Amino acid sequence: MKKWKVVLRLSSQSVPQKIDQARFVVKSMSNNVYFPKPYPKLATITEKAAALQEAYTASRDAGKELTSAMHAKEFELEIAMIALGNYVQNIANNDNEIGDVIIYSAGMEVRKPNGSLNKTFAVQNTTNEGRVKLHTKSEGRVAYIWEYSSDQEEWIQAGVTTQAATIINGLTPGKRYYFRVATAKAEQGP
Repeated sequence: MKKWKVVLRLSSQSVPQKIDQARFVVKSMSNNVYFPKPYPKLATITEKAAALQEAYTASRDAGKELTSAMHAKEFELEIAMIALGNYVQNIANNDNEIGDVIIYSAGMEVRKPNGSLNKTFAVQNTTNEGRVKLHTKSEGRVAYIWEYSSDQEEWIQAGVTTQAATIINGLTPGKRYYFRVATAKAEQGP
């Protein structure tokens, strides 16, 4: 049985990044069929993000006392986000077939069941709704042909790049997508 793991990366983020991530997760999980009763409630995450935003703004030109208060609010948001990540992870592990899809639909990242991040091909959420970043292992002088599909039958070409990464825009939030990449040998000049 696979065990999916949510990755939040809170310790490596600045305060504004944590606030943005919390808001993105709330937006991603709102009216999401996979999460009928989020815990903690999404309103709680929204309140904690707003309180941290207010404390962060107040502390920017203030002394140590307000900075300390901001860090307390930051800690409260982190604890709530970790609890929400655990909730999402439990739901993902109850449906192993699409556990990764469930986690991605919550606006969170996935650690693969074997414990490592997939380094060959990865899909990464961005803070912009309907936008994902794709990246794959670099294969030298090749062209990368990026495609996506909602049913794995009809594939839509999202672009051709010489880079091992691309961004796809215009996707519908909460909808399941499949992605793939192919390579073509780049022509060498004279």
